[in-house]
Amino acid sequence: MNKADLISIVEPRVGSRKVATDVVESIFDAVIREVAGGGKVAITGFGTFEAAARAPRTGRNPRTGEPVPIRKTVAPRFKPGTTFRSVVATPDLLDDTTGTELGVVSLVRRASAVSARIGIDAQLPLHRRAVAATSPSPHPVVVKKASKKKSKKK
Repeated sequence: MNKADLISIVEPRVGSRKVATDVVESIFDAVIREVAGGGKVAITGFGTFEAAARAPRTGRNPRTGEPVPIRKTVAPRFKPGTTFRSVVATPDLLDDTTGTELGVVSLVRRASAVSARIGIDAQLPLHRRAVAATSPSPHPVVVKKASKKKSKKK
């Protein structure tokens, strides 16, 4: 999906292509300006945009192997929110509808209802409830966090 596709999706909701273009451009402009100014844009359920500083370091020229100094930089970073990660991990739970009150909002409601109905702990994060709700087992599923293994460098 590109910007034109996004504008086409917003257009029926706002009434005209010009208004849809203004809405999409305004949102992008606001996010870019805030992050460029060192701020953070957090959209609940979607994710967080922020600037990430990278320290100066020494790289290597791949042809010669010579050390090359790399200056410090600041790059944009996006961290997806829990609901966004849940939808990507389990897209079957997402409604076909795309209205403002539907879609992801109903995903959260549906995951909570399914969790309660089949006995999954409602305190589990949404993405763990979604995994448990789609499990073929009729019994409640216990989802453990993956352990971080330390790799040994030789």
